[in-house]
Amino acid sequence: MRGEPARPIVIAAGGTGGHFFPAEALAAELVRRGHRVALMTDGRSGGERSPVFAGREVFVLRGAGVAGRGVRRALQAGGALAAGTLQAKRILGRLEPAAIVGFGGYPSVPPVLAARLLGRRPRVILHEQTPSSAAPTGFSPAGPTRSRQACRTRSACRRSQPPRSPATP
Repeated sequence: MRGEPARPIVIAAGGTGGHFFPAEALAAELVRRGHRVALMTDGRSGGERSPVFAGREVFVLRGAGVAGRGVRRALQAGGALAAGTLQAKRILGRLEPAAIVGFGGYPSVPPVLAARLLGRRPRVILHEQTPSSAAPTGFSPAGPTRSRQACRTRSACRRSQPPRSPATP
């Protein structure tokens, strides 16, 4: 490739395998198709050791989970997420990504929020393996979700979900 490198696609994922494994799969396919990929993750993640991200841009951001903590620890976690968001904003400003793909969990919050603060906003894509998780509240760091617009009530959200297989508990 000649000239400036292509604008990367930033993968925002971390924590345990439930969020990280789908991110690795997408990154591997994007690399196979010739895209430049960067990872924004947290300290718990194995992103630095992942063969998919070996030799690629990997950024470890500050952050912490908020749910299930006492008030004091939740406030500390909120402060860490705010610091991670500022950290991500500086990095994204340098990278000028074409897109950010968030894979859920708190490690994806700082990059997605930071993208909203940039002058030249990249496309933000949110991957959620349980599509009804944001539906009841309509919360998404990227802004109001389609689930919120489509589901005004909890029962409407349930009706919009595909039927469960009889084998599914």
